[in-house]
Amino acid sequence: MHQDLEVNIEGIDVVLNLLQKIDALQTELLQVRNRLLLYEN
Repeated sequence: MHQDLEVNIEGIDVVLNLLQKIDALQTELLQVRNRLLLYEN
């Protein structure tokens, strides 16, 4: 990944951290959507 994207090691760490945050936010969004569906029905 380092050589393919021409990103330094610190940059890769930032990218991986952001990907983890995106994953956590997607999981949270799915939980909120499911909870909302319970109240709508």
